[in-house]
Amino acid sequence: MNDVLYDRPEMFEAYARYRSEAGCKNDTIEQPAVRRLLPPLAGKRILDLGCGTGGFARYALDCGADLVVGVDASSRMSARARTRLGTTAHAEILEQRIEDFRWGGRPFDVIVSSLALHYVEPVDEVFRRCSEWIRPDGTLVLTVSHPLITSLLGTNVSPFEKRDLWNTEGPRPHTWLVDNVVKYHRRPQTYLQYLTKSGFSVASAQSLGRLGIASCSPAGGESPLPDYALLCARAH
Repeated sequence: MNDVLYDRPEMFEAYARYRSEAGCKNDTIEQPAVRRLLPPLAGKRILDLGCGTGGFARYALDCGADLVVGVDASSRMSARARTRLGTTAHAEILEQRIEDFRWGGRPFDVIVSSLALHYVEPVDEVFRRCSEWIRPDGTLVLTVSHPLITSLLGTNVSPFEKRDLWNTEGPRPHTWLVDNVVKYHRRPQTYLQYLTKSGFSVASAQSLGRLGIASCSPAGGESPLPDYALLCARAH
């Protein structure tokens, strides 16, 4: 993950402005799609990997979740999340990198990660640990920047070179709100392979964008490009 990207004052402030914009895609496209794939949250134990300022955690508590554990590397994000959730025995915010997080308590019913795992390099290891923390038949829902987007980050290439970029996975330094942001490009099949290898069954794979939802495919015919990839999986 970037060196606590969202603790940079300029990034935290720029992101806050972005999220406050009318029609922000996180709120109008990504979060509604995530919530449609979740089971009823009342009484559930939920892990939120990359919880940010606690928007989803607040939603889960309002739905009656029994416990929400939020994990975020940013002290600024974590502090904002704690303020949003208030004093409650039903939520805990932990300031840790996703790849460093460990859990020894009771299993979770639901694990959610919203636009965070594209910052994490060992995502295969994260999925393996998730399979240990979730109960059988539990639900994992995650979103990442769409691979069609991440493949081209920080590049200026001809159409003939785009296929090579698609097939070359790894870090993509680029500018988004601020300079020196790093996301990891992975093809959809890589995410799917990591999930199935970790003991999950993939229930849904979707592309999300302004024009709606389509199957997640590198040859998708939508224009403009989809913004996000959405995956839903069940634990064995």
